[in-house]
Amino acid sequence: MAETTVTPKYRIHPAIGVARLGNSPHEFCISPEKPAALPLECDSSGNPYLTPDGTTERTITSFKDAEGRIKRQAARFNVYIYDETSPEGRPLALGDPVEGGGNHGTLVDIQWRVYLANKKAVWYQFDALSGEHGYDAEHPLRNPDITDENERQQLIIDPGPRYVDSTTRRRAEFSRSGSGAYAPTFPPEDLQPHSIDTLGEILTDDKGRLLVLGGCGNSGTCKTGFGHPRIDTYANNDGWFDDTSDGPVMARLVMYSSEVSRLRYIDVEYPAWVLAAYPRYCPEILDIITLEEVVQDVAIREFAARPDLYGPTGSFGHPKHIDPTDLAALTYWKASRLEWNPSYRPWFYRDIWPILFRPDEMNFVTNVLQQSNFPHNQTSRGNFDPNILSLPPFVVPAAEQSHQRASVQKNHSGELLIEALDPALMTVEDKLQQRKGTESGTLSVVAELIHHSKARTELQAAAADFAHSMIPQTEGNDLQPAAYLRTWIETYERGQSAPPDDPVRKRYEEAAARFADRVTKVLEDLRPQLAGELPQAAAEEEATSDVVLFKARHGDTEMALRDEDSLGIVEAVQRYAKLFRSGKLLGDQFGLDTEFCRRDPYRANRQFIYDLLRKPGEENEFRLQGRPNSRVHNLPFMPLLCGDNPLSNELPSKFLRLTDYQHYILRQWAEGKFYNEVREGWVAQPNTFDPYADWTNKTA
Repeated sequence: MAETTVTPKYRIHPAIGVARLGNSPHEFCISPEKPAALPLECDSSGNPYLTPDGTTERTITSFKDAEGRIKRQAARFNVYIYDETSPEGRPLALGDPVEGGGNHGTLVDIQWRVYLANKKAVWYQFDALSGEHGYDAEHPLRNPDITDENERQQLIIDPGPRYVDSTTRRRAEFSRSGSGAYAPTFPPEDLQPHSIDTLGEILTDDKGRLLVLGGCGNSGTCKTGFGHPRIDTYANNDGWFDDTSDGPVMARLVMYSSEVSRLRYIDVEYPAWVLAAYPRYCPEILDIITLEEVVQDVAIREFAARPDLYGPTGSFGHPKHIDPTDLAALTYWKASRLEWNPSYRPWFYRDIWPILFRPDEMNFVTNVLQQSNFPHNQTSRGNFDPNILSLPPFVVPAAEQSHQRASVQKNHSGELLIEALDPALMTVEDKLQQRKGTESGTLSVVAELIHHSKARTELQAAAADFAHSMIPQTEGNDLQPAAYLRTWIETYERGQSAPPDDPVRKRYEEAAARFADRVTKVLEDLRPQLAGELPQAAAEEEATSDVVLFKARHGDTEMALRDEDSLGIVEAVQRYAKLFRSGKLLGDQFGLDTEFCRRDPYRANRQFIYDLLRKPGEENEFRLQGRPNSRVHNLPFMPLLCGDNPLSNELPSKFLRLTDYQHYILRQWAEGKFYNEVREGWVAQPNTFDPYADWTNKTA
C-alpha cells in the first residue's frame, strides 16, 4: 500500500488580534499574547527585546513615552503550518520548506494584505439593549440627516487595503493620501478638536511577522457653530468620527521552487481579523469571563466539543466523538437528554483557580472591604486562600484500614452476605404485608428470615464455609484488606476460566457446589411456612397477573409468592449469593468504608463561594432579601442587581454570570469532586498570584 502524506495547511494566528490606540506618534509596543500579561517591548521595526538569557520576550516597564503620551500596542500575526510533523501547528519561519499547488520550495517571503476601515458613522445607531443578532431594517441610522447614498458612503473612513512583505516593502500607512491604486474616503480635514488623517499602519519584523498599529486616538466633529465641538451622549453623536477600526488580515506565502527555478505563491486559505480599539489600562486584571471562555462554553454545549464533560446521560464511560460539521449527527446528539458529567474531576490549579483568582484581582480597582467584613484575598483570613480552597476531601488511612479489616471479618464469617440481603428481603416483606393486610408489627416468614430464623443462621454458616474454602482462615488472617480482596477475586476468576484440572478451580467448584446446596436446602425448608402464610396464593396466581411475590422452581414443585416491583426471596438470595461469591459484595463494602472515613474540613469554605455565584436564571433577581436563612444574607459578594432591567431591557442576559461550563466546574469543586494536581505529584507548585505565568497558546 502506498504511503499517504498529509498536505500541509497554513493558518494565520491569532484568528482575532487586538491592537490598542495611543497618542505617542513613534513609540509602540506589542499587545499581550497571553492572559493577564503586560505588553511586549520592541524596537521601531517591531522586533521584540529579549531578557538577558535570550529565551523570553521582555515586557514593558511603562505604558507611556518620555513625554507622557500613551504608546500604541500592535497586534502581531504569524503564519502557522499544520503538517505530519506538527499536527497541532507551529510557526512558519523564513527559510522553512513549504509546499502547495503542486509545488515544493523554500519560503523566501510572506506578503501581507490588511484592510482597515471605520464604518460607524454610516451604520445603525448603537443600542446596548438590542442588536445582538442584527438590527431591524427600520432601526434608526447614524447621521440620519444625510440621506443620499453617495453622500453616506463618504461617512466611511476607508483608506483601502495596504500591502507589506519582509523584503522590499516593510511598512505601509492607512493614510488619507491613499496608495495610488484605491480612492480613499476620509472625513473633512478640519474636524474639531482633532482631524483624522490615518487609521494606523502595518509593518513586518525581521522574521516576517506582521504588526498592525491602530490610530492615535483622535476624534472630531464636522459640526460647527455655537457650543461645538460638543458630545451629547456616550454614543451615537452625529457628525463625529474617530480612528478606531477593524478589518481582515490576509497572507500569501512566497516560495522559491528549485523544480522550476522560479517563485511560486501559496495563498493562506482563511483570513484573520484585527481590531484597533481603545487602550486597556489594566491588562494584568483579567475579566471574570473572557471571550475564550464564552466560545469554549458554546463549543461544549452546542457543538459536542467535550463529550466526556457534556453529553447524553449514561455516555460518559465511552463518550462518542461528534463531528461538528456533521449536521445530522449533531442534531441527533442535541436531541438527546444531555447533562454534565457528574463524575468528572477538574484539576484545581488548571481549571478552578484561574476562575477564583480573578475576583481577588479586583481588589486593585474596587474597595471590596467597604462591602464586606471578610477580606476577599489570598491571605489566611481571606476567603480566597488557595491553601484551603485547593484541599480536596481526603480519607483517613488508619480509620479506613480499621473499617476494611472489620469488613473482611464480616465477609469471612458470612455476616456480610446477611447484612446485604436484609434490605432486599425487607422490600419483599413490605409487599407481603400490603397484600395480606397484616397489621403492623406482625412477623411473616420473610420477616423471620430477616431477623432471627434458623434459615438466617444456616445462610450465614454456608457463606462462612465458602469463605474459608476461598481463603483459609490462617492465610486470611495474614492478608491486608486489599490483598484479601485481590486474592478472593483471583480465586473466583480462576474458578471460572482456569483449566479443569487446575487445583484452584477444583477447590472453587467444590466450595461453590456446597454453598449452592446449602442455600437450596434453606429455601426448601421455608416452603411449608410460605404455604401457610399464603394458602390461597396458588389459586390467585391464575387470576392475578400483576401480583407474584415469590416464584422458585425446584424439581416439579413451584411456590408462588412474587411481586413485579421487588425481588422474590429466591431471586434475592441467589443474586446476593452470586455477588458474595464473586467478591463484588466485599469490594462494594470497601467503597462504603472509604466514604465513611472521608473527611472534608473545608467544604463550607468552598460552598460559601459557590453559593454567592449567580446561577442560571438569577440574573434579574434582587439579592438583598432580608432573610437570615437566605444563602446570601448579608453577603453582597456580587452586585445586588446584576442582570438586565426586568422592565425595559431587551438584551439577553450575558456576561452577568459565569458560563454554564464555569458553573459546572465550580459545582464539582464545591462538592469536593476535584484533584489537587500538586499534592498528587503531577505538576510543580504554580505561582498562585500569577496562574498564567507558564501559559502556552494553543492553536487547535
